[in-house]
Amino acid sequence: MLKKQYDEKLAQKEELRKKSEEMEVKLERAGMLVSGLAGEKARWEETVKGLAGDLGYLVGDCLLAAAFLSYMGPFLTNYRDEIVNQIWIRKISELQVPCSPHFTFDKFLSNPTKVRDWNIQGLPSDAFSTENGIIVTRGNRWALMIDPQAQALKWIKNMEGSQGLQIIDLQMSDYLRVLEKAIQFGHPVLLQNVQEYLDPTLNPVLNKSVARTGGRLLMRIGDKEVEYNTSFRFYITTKLSNPHYSPETSAKTTIVNFAVKEQGLEAQLLGIVVRKERPELEEQKDSLVINIAAGKRKLKELEDEILRLLNEATGSLLDDVQLVNTLQTSKITATEVTEQLETSETTEINIDLAREHRQEPSQQQAGGPHRLPERVPHLRRLQVCTPPRAPRELGGRPGGSPPTPLATCAFVLPHATAPVPLLLSPYTCPGWRPRSGSNHHPRAD
Repeated sequence: MLKKQYDEKLAQKEELRKKSEEMEVKLERAGMLVSGLAGEKARWEETVKGLAGDLGYLVGDCLLAAAFLSYMGPFLTNYRDEIVNQIWIRKISELQVPCSPHFTFDKFLSNPTKVRDWNIQGLPSDAFSTENGIIVTRGNRWALMIDPQAQALKWIKNMEGSQGLQIIDLQMSDYLRVLEKAIQFGHPVLLQNVQEYLDPTLNPVLNKSVARTGGRLLMRIGDKEVEYNTSFRFYITTKLSNPHYSPETSAKTTIVNFAVKEQGLEAQLLGIVVRKERPELEEQKDSLVINIAAGKRKLKELEDEILRLLNEATGSLLDDVQLVNTLQTSKITATEVTEQLETSETTEINIDLAREHRQEPSQQQAGGPHRLPERVPHLRRLQVCTPPRAPRELGGRPGGSPPTPLATCAFVLPHATAPVPLLLSPYTCPGWRPRSGSNHHPRAD
């Protein structure tokens, strides 16, 4: 009898010990759960607050972004800023349409990681070039890029090179055959060196004239029907710096001006100088952009997982080990991303300070190329100049006054491995002289 009572008490003791251990584990999980959800609550409340503020401005911001995407491509930076800030935002405010007080097109529609990839692929890092990149990649119509310095050409080749980019020219005898194959197999196509008039056979491509027949998408080019692949992309570039396109061409394409003027040249030279003299800042910035993007992506995945587990939980949350572990991982990741964002802000401030200290030399380089070596002693000029191009190529009209021709002169920045070509007026380029007997703008040699 006593033996039986003893065994029962031992079994009861073991059961109580197990319950005690389970309660300790649950107590620990409860602490972790409360801590994790508290952190998520604070972060989610902050996110909701920010989204609520952005949501209030969404209508006006979308209106500005759509208008910018449709109409600002041909304009330079100063005109873009003037139209957006002095005309559009004021008019929107008069009509009482809510929009962000400091709206910027590139921040509204760009992804920092994507922009960094564009910069690596050859797109300049100034805001003007970033805006152009967004217009080219997000516009509904195919882009026609005014590209006298071949910056867009270089960028498109690097960006689409791994996707099987096909480069064609209207002077090629088989360019239509290459275009048809690219449309069929979904390869990107770059049509380069176009003039002011485009071949009418390109109209179906420019208009995206696609018909659905028996479940297939077909496009008629000339007298031939080609199956249309939705992965197909089409880019057009011209070397003309001041072309005059017809309204029909402007309506069929998105004209984007990549021409580098003084303001854009100043920003690009400033970025080059800072990158050469303070490379650690640029390296730190690039590293932070990658880490922050990866952290935010991981946070989004963890948030979705947490919400899924909370939605599917049937019993006690304390019994869900996966939920507790996910919350802990999310908390650690959120802390890391927050620290990286703070470091990124400090790095941006340091980069801005470095740019401000070098603002004046860059202005002098962009504004007065003929005195560059005198104004900036450490800038070395190569005595290699090419004669200017013909006025008609630059958009001059018969019977009218031709535009100022441009000559190319190369300069070498400190520590640079290659000369930096600049397009200059022949009257400011020290290595060029007009022909004898010339009575106005000289002809090209």
